[in-house]
Amino acid sequence: MTIVRTFWQLRSLFSQARLVWRLVGDPRVPLRAKLVAAGAGLLLLSPLDIIPDALLPLLGLGVADDVTVLLLAAALLVALSPKEVVAEHRARLRGARRLPRETTSLPLGFPS
Repeated sequence: MTIVRTFWQLRSLFSQARLVWRLVGDPRVPLRAKLVAAGAGLLLLSPLDIIPDALLPLLGLGVADDVTVLLLAAALLVALSPKEVVAEHRARLRGARRLPRETTSLPLGFPS
């Protein structure tokens, strides 16, 4: 049971990462939301750490602050983005894309 739950949690995390990537590239998302993602990236690349990575390497607490920053930045980016844009990207990630009108006809140009 735990393996199945872990799989779905990882799948959800991967979907959230794809959503964040799409939102950062979307011109309809405000700049302030994109700056949150950029700031989180810069914080992760900086040599300064809230909890130093060498403090307790066996427990993994040095990485906990980095993961927390990533998750909070992702949540804030989604919250600051327009709801219809987020809904559109989530639908596309689920595969609920509709084909354009001209490509829904049968081969040889017959209307559907």
